Amino acid sequence: MVRVKCEMCGGSVAAPERVKRRENVVSHVDGPQGIWGWNTIPILNLILLMCGALFTGVTSQIPVISNGTMRALLTSGLESYNLPLACLIMLELGFNIALVTLAASALLLVARRSASYPGMASAVFWISAVGAVVDILAARALNVELDGSAVGGMFRGVVFAMIWSTYFCKSVRIRNTFVNAKADIRKVAMVTVGVIVLTALLCWVGMSSCPIPQTIEEEDTEVSSCGP
Repeated sequence: MVRVKCEMCGGSVAAPERVKRRENVVSHVDGPQGIWGWNTIPILNLILLMCGALFTGVTSQIPVISNGTMRALLTSGLESYNLPLACLIMLELGFNIALVTLAASALLLVARRSASYPGMASAVFWISAVGAVVDILAARALNVELDGSAVGGMFRGVVFAMIWSTYFCKSVRIRNTFVNAKADIRKVAMVTVGVIVLTALLCWVGMSSCPIPQTIEEEDTEVSSCGP
């Protein structure tokens, strides 16, 4: 506040001091700067998460849809009908698409040195860790066989998220480096949802046009012929 003299009464009154607002200002402290250093590890992990999720979706979930297996799982008249398993596969595909989109967004924030990067990277790591836990629990509930690496990867993901979330909060390098304007998280969320919806529509169209595998039809026929 500043004092302004009143010409009518000769006194002074308090008036608010105009302060120019600066958004997204991050205070600097003495210490290292630059996007590398220890931050190299989470950056590489973001790249690995993005590539791994993309590889899993392309080699595991999408072939199940394109070869007609998903249609067989959703056809109630067949012996292969398994709605919970079909839902799990679709959820895994949607999760992998979201993970690819969010990891790519976090890497873009690194290039821009945006102040939103630490929060976005932490969110990606925690989403990956929690998603792995949910996926393993759902698979066990559906009696889907899992190898030991899946459980080990789940624990590594949780520990990794805990370590690097703490690092982003405490690191002087992070505070001094990522000082530019924050990103609009709503746009990132809208893009992620849009990509998932578009992929779901494409998968639905592809599944509708794919015939049920002949081997599944033959097995279903054999089971029906053995009945009373």
